[in-house]
Amino acid sequence: MKYPTEITIRGYTYRIEYVENQREVDRDFESDDYLGTCCSWTQVVRVFAKQSQLGILSTLIHELLHAIFRKSKMLPTALKSKAMEELFISAFADELAEILLENKLVVFPKQGPPITTRIVRTSK
Repeated sequence: MKYPTEITIRGYTYRIEYVENQREVDRDFESDDYLGTCCSWTQVVRVFAKQSQLGILSTLIHELLHAIFRKSKMLPTALKSKAMEELFISAFADELAEILLENKLVVFPKQGPPITTRIVRTSK
């Protein structure tokens, strides 16, 4: 299986970017330590590429779950708060990624994901 660069969720196509610099993950530079982000407005998911395969898959699943929750009317109401949603997404993504890799249901190429080069603003 190749690393996906696009995925469709509820009729919306999301572009998936893999970035080498962790600072590139958060386009608004709110944090230097994000492993992934999902922007529903631009339909872009960014994943920090310098992780293990398990880390990349878990981060990708995590961000895709955020996209699913944002496009669904029912799912967010099933969980009582944003904090519950975040805990659920984090735990579920980690467990699902582990199961998929452990059972060889997802096998990525050894060379790693395709890197998206971005221009990063630096503060002076």
